[in-house]
Amino acid sequence: MTTAPTIAAPMRAAGASRTLLADTLLYVALLAVVGALGTAAVLKSIAASEDLLHYLAAAGEFLVIGLLIFFHRRWWAWVGVGALFAAFAGYTAFLVARGESSCGCFGDVQTPPTFTLSLDIGLAILAGLVAATRAGSASIVGGVLTLAGVAAAVGAGFGVLTHDPLPTEYKGDRAAVLLTAPTLAEAAHADLTGPDTLVYLYDPGTAETDETLALLRADAKQHADDATLRVVLMPVDQAEAEAGVPAWAWERLPAAILYRGGRAVQRYVAQTLPDPQTLRAQRPVGPIAQVLSLPEHADILYAEGDLPVYLVYVYNPDCPICLQHLAVFDEYSDEWPDDPYAVVTPVSMHEIEDRLGIQIWAWPGIPTTYVVRGGRVVGQTAGPELIPNPYQIRQDLAMGRPLRLPEPGGDGHAH
Repeated sequence: MTTAPTIAAPMRAAGASRTLLADTLLYVALLAVVGALGTAAVLKSIAASEDLLHYLAAAGEFLVIGLLIFFHRRWWAWVGVGALFAAFAGYTAFLVARGESSCGCFGDVQTPPTFTLSLDIGLAILAGLVAATRAGSASIVGGVLTLAGVAAAVGAGFGVLTHDPLPTEYKGDRAAVLLTAPTLAEAAHADLTGPDTLVYLYDPGTAETDETLALLRADAKQHADDATLRVVLMPVDQAEAEAGVPAWAWERLPAAILYRGGRAVQRYVAQTLPDPQTLRAQRPVGPIAQVLSLPEHADILYAEGDLPVYLVYVYNPDCPICLQHLAVFDEYSDEWPDDPYAVVTPVSMHEIEDRLGIQIWAWPGIPTTYVVRGGRVVGQTAGPELIPNPYQIRQDLAMGRPLRLPEPGGDGHAH
């Protein structure tokens, strides 16, 4: 008769321990879920501005917080929370697969989707554990996992339906298609004697472009009849309406395309957007423009990107020093054929005089070397003492160093 209390006491202690563990798990999960949802809702509200969708998402998260606080002791409430975060995980997994830089879950705070995915999966598992302990049965685990899988699929499907295709999924050359827009008719039919056209593409709803737009509008107005470069501002909805290029096709906005002779020669995005005045100063003009307009030099004039750098060496065959440097350039070209960093193109002044009528005295010096990058003259040297060293230029570019050209008083020989 004295054994019952002895057995019951440990059982009560074990039950109390399990209850304490379950309550601890419950409140840890409640704190984690409320903290995550609350932070996301507050940050969305701050960043919402006039975006109704952000306000609705924040309101929904506040509603979930209120319901969870009220029903936090009910197992089915945690099943719902687990399904919610499983849906979030499906959505963020879709963003990870797309290579997105941020999920937008925390307003303007940039959070990598991989981090958010880990958070969503962790909170979904935590909610599932609380649901199992509150239900007092492991039999619901299978149902919870099935519901979580369905919710994750729904979240991924929501991502697919609400996101535009990736820019890489656009078929065709965006710059070439854009040139069919009526607004760009002049640029499409321009020859090499006409001005270049810089088309600036932007999203009208992005405030970050306001200052840039104001500057470019002033430039476009001031240089409307410029013989070197003209600026055309085009919102992406106009690009879609006139040329059929959808807004999602552009990898990053704002963007810009430089057209020359009816072809795209340079493309720029975001922080690399050029200054129109710089482009005007770098456009090939004078004798070099005529030389580069020859068919055999089209690869230089229409080169896209900043590499390779072309060294156009204009020399006088009657000049012994010029021929000495030409031998060095020829040796370099033999050693580095089709080099991705620096390419030397020798041009005889005699040949150019015969073909184009350009007299030797018309060149800045004997010899003259032009440094051409992306169809733009970014440097020029005149005279035998300032000839760029192709080996040094190649080494600098290969190591990511800025382009260096010889200056008066320095060692500028191509040796």
